[in-house]
Amino acid sequence: IRRPPGSTLSSSSAASDVYKRQVFWLEGGGLCSHEDDCKQRAGTDLGSSANWPSTMQLTEIVQSSDHDLNPSFSTATMVFLPYCTGDVHAGTRRNASQDTWGLHFSGHLMVQAMVQQLKTSFALANAVLV
Repeated sequence: IRRPPGSTLSSSSAASDVYKRQVFWLEGGGLCSHEDDCKQRAGTDLGSSANWPSTMQLTEIVQSSDHDLNPSFSTATMVFLPYCTGDVHAGTRRNASQDTWGLHFSGHLMVQAMVQQLKTSFALANAVLV
């Protein structure tokens, strides 16, 4: 199954219900605010996915499949999109330029790709609770 870069899917539901309830978690990371800040972040997990592990554990309570910890969403499909763009998931720059200090800011495009992939491969359009 291909997923958008860095995204993680997890579900504890029965196969027939697996995509009816989906919880999205867009990891926070803050906005880089100036050239030095953005370039420093570019070499870390807040600015690049290059060093991310191939799998990630979902650790927030809202992502837990334990019904006692998370009665509202424990059976939902969990969608996690890590933060790596320095633009609070809002950037739409496809190409680096002088205006962006040679960096890409494409967080919004990554969110769009994730939603499209979920529509295409994981029945997001059939979800009753998102």
